[in-house]
Amino acid sequence: MAKSYFSNLFTSDPRGGRKFPLHGRFPEGAHRLDLPSISVADVVSPAGEWRWNLIDGLLPAEILLRVTAIKCPLPIFSNDLVGWNATASSQFSVKSAYRIRNGIVEGPNEDIWKVIAQFKGTQRMQIFLWLACRDKIMTNYEQMKRHFVSDARCGLCGADVEDVDHILRHCPNSFLVWRQLVRADKMQDFMSCDIKSWIKINLT
Repeated sequence: MAKSYFSNLFTSDPRGGRKFPLHGRFPEGAHRLDLPSISVADVVSPAGEWRWNLIDGLLPAEILLRVTAIKCPLPIFSNDLVGWNATASSQFSVKSAYRIRNGIVEGPNEDIWKVIAQFKGTQRMQIFLWLACRDKIMTNYEQMKRHFVSDARCGLCGADVEDVDHILRHCPNSFLVWRQLVRADKMQDFMSCDIKSWIKINLT
């Protein structure tokens, strides 16, 4: 959370080319709080609520409305990290930058999608695998991101975050199954690779 500052909350929308600079738009009285130097974490309470007493009246009304629509970041989602949005690993690559520059959209041409399309199981299983690779299964974590629920914990084991990786591999209930099926010398690789690679390995 510490890297997200009010000075650039609405700086740009690269897809639409629109810009929402806050610079020069603070109303009178904003000097009471040094907004460009505080982080989002500074104005979020331990309960995950905006501390309106600090920012109400210090930002333009339209910006406050945008802030209201944003769910506060919670400690269970860990600290912010600098990442590259164009890759699944969040690591920068020249290849991904080249694709963005030339308008090449990744997705249908990746091997995993061919593997899923050729899977001989039921259509329901194909859809499940596709959703898992897209990280769109309605786990508690995904539902919390969409504001459907207020708790991202696993309902079976109580882990802080129930995401796709947790339900498929790391939940103790799932791990009990894999421990019976996977050789001990292969377990580390089996549990540590990313979801797309994991599904591809197990389908081919």
